[in-house]
Amino acid sequence: RRPHGGVLLLAVSAPQPMSTVAVVNIIDRPGTGKDRLNEIAQVIKTKILDGSLQQALRESIHDAIHITPVIGDVDESYQKIKAVNISACAANMETLINRFSVAYTRHQVPHALMHACENYAQREAFSHDAIVDKHDRAKCRKATKMFMNSWKYGKGKVDYSHFCIDLCELKNGRDAIRCDAMKYLAAGK
Repeated sequence: RRPHGGVLLLAVSAPQPMSTVAVVNIIDRPGTGKDRLNEIAQVIKTKILDGSLQQALRESIHDAIHITPVIGDVDESYQKIKAVNISACAANMETLINRFSVAYTRHQVPHALMHACENYAQREAFSHDAIVDKHDRAKCRKATKMFMNSWKYGKGKVDYSHFCIDLCELKNGRDAIRCDAMKYLAAGK
């Protein structure tokens, strides 16, 4: 009770349920002379259908973080992964920056790049899905800041290939197989 006789009500809200979607890429090790993906796909399908994959995931997550998760639907799909052409990206970025450096002073280039993040097509380039929103603009701005930290108003040395991998991961997620497929291919040699 409050001193003046009123009642103090406290609103307690229940925690909001959260979910995590995990995407797992399974690739064949190149250079072995064996294509085991069909065999692996059959094993995965069997384990999903009998529930043992979900149970193993549940137990592993519980062991790791001491929470028993609810494992929802597990879907499998198969597709060829098209690697991002890092060389083409690097060449395009270098050309873009060279053109901006001619059209603008070195001090204007960062502002021009940041302003480009307001353009729908530019934001769309940073979207990992069909919805272009404020998160995509934020990714564009983050990429611009990352670039500017290396470029240093034209006085720094930019590794455009490395920067393009960073761009790809900013869009698709850290260690996305599309971004560093060459690393996975090199591991098999």
